Amino acid sequence: MAEGVIDKYRAMAKVKGRELLFRHRDALDVLNDLEGSGAVILGMSFFKDQEEHVIEMIGNDADYSSLSNHSDAAARTLNEARQLLSDRLPDGADWVSLNVMEPTHDLD
Repeated sequence: MAEGVIDKYRAMAKVKGRELLFRHRDALDVLNDLEGSGAVILGMSFFKDQEEHVIEMIGNDADYSSLSNHSDAAARTLNEARQLLSDRLPDGADWVSLNVMEPTHDLD
């Protein structure tokens, strides 16, 4: 499910190694599409354009992995991620990557 959502936005993302980096608006769209999928946002990493390179902003990650064992982890982590990204990417970042964990059970 979450992989399908990420694939939908792959064309809008910048590929850096094995990560997909999204601009602010695209990241919010990805989060909106993940709602109801049961996917848990484990964290986010932020990146900045520097000349022709994209540089990770070390020490600036959002880590929601401690919430992953809660029964409402999908909703809680999605809300936390939305709050952080509500107006813009933090600290002048240009890109964000999402670390998403697929649901481990059926949501029927």
